[in-house]
Amino acid sequence: MSSSNPQMTSEANKWWARALIWALVLTVVLRLGAAVGTAYRPIINEKGLPVSPLHVAPGSDLQFYLNSRDLYLSGAVISIVGDFARFYKAGKEPREGLIVSAPVLPLLLAAFDYRPGNTLPLTTVFVLLGIVLSAAWLRHFEIRGMPPLWLWAFPFLPHLIWYTINVGSDFLGVLFFAGFYLSYFAAGPARRRLAWGLVFLILLLLTRPNGVSLLIFVVIDQLLLKRHLSSSHRNWLIGASLVVAAPFVVFYFPYLFAYVSGSLYLPIFGIPTQQYLGGVFDDLPLWLNLLLSWLSLFGGKLLYLVGLRPSYADTSLPVVLARAAPGLIFLPGIIHIFVVGDRTHRLLTALFLLPIFLGTAQDRYILPIQPLLFLHGTMVYTGLWLALRRRLWRGRAG
Repeated sequence: MSSSNPQMTSEANKWWARALIWALVLTVVLRLGAAVGTAYRPIINEKGLPVSPLHVAPGSDLQFYLNSRDLYLSGAVISIVGDFARFYKAGKEPREGLIVSAPVLPLLLAAFDYRPGNTLPLTTVFVLLGIVLSAAWLRHFEIRGMPPLWLWAFPFLPHLIWYTINVGSDFLGVLFFAGFYLSYFAAGPARRRLAWGLVFLILLLLTRPNGVSLLIFVVIDQLLLKRHLSSSHRNWLIGASLVVAAPFVVFYFPYLFAYVSGSLYLPIFGIPTQQYLGGVFDDLPLWLNLLLSWLSLFGGKLLYLVGLRPSYADTSLPVVLARAAPGLIFLPGIIHIFVVGDRTHRLLTALFLLPIFLGTAQDRYILPIQPLLFLHGTMVYTGLWLALRRRLWRGRAG
């Protein structure tokens, strides 16, 4: 907008400010409403278990974190090291799956004494942090010029609400990734942005495997793309990164192994991954069979990744549709990043998605970058709408 008309500029700023305020109001109402509403009437998940701030989060994942909590509190460091040693010495023998979780969530469960009858303190913290998280992203979106209707749509994303009342490491991963991204890509001195980004990166490394992808991203981005470091600083960064990365790679490899090996037997649109790899179009020549099968596997994983997939359980159709709807924004968002986005964002997204694509992807695994995909998806739809308006305007003028 031209600065030659201060009155119009002032009115536009007021409109954008009101749009952001209403988006923040929606954020507070929806998150508090979900917490209070499910406390009175819990959501029953696909296993028939209640989900609410007053119930312990259902599923085997939480038990895994509780077991890890007990290991950390017991000081069984030697036992944990022994379990990892047996995993890596297994050779051709069957390997056990996940050994112990990263420490942040288990220690939070201990600090808040999270158990049946005492779930509310930790869930309340998650809900309040969810409001802060959404507000931070909304402010970022406003700075990037997101139209008001899309600002108002963001608070409705179901995953970012669900994982505040269904306690797990998923929400913590979202929180720490947001802290990293919004610090690393903020305006201001590069050293300060990098320092705050590294703080949140370390927290993510101590929470979920995605931190390894971000660590690799920072190293590549600083060494190859930014090109502002002196040779001494460059060598220091390489050495420090190797020292930091090595234990986390060792720690998280069992996660990756269990994820990839387990995914071979999970179907994608009814066909197991192994069958895709061997070819599903038997009437075609082998090379064409494999090419089309692998492309189908990639396409299927991409749709599963953004949530455009069937349910893994007996979930009601309205819930399936509500969960899948954001995928209509996330899918063009991914495409927009790789086609139009700058190389830094392409690198970040590629490194984040690569480990996920090695297994049977699903929408919860991209939870940390959903706001980023939402932003780029809205750019696609806004661009299409503006192009359509111009076309219609030219048609009327003609």
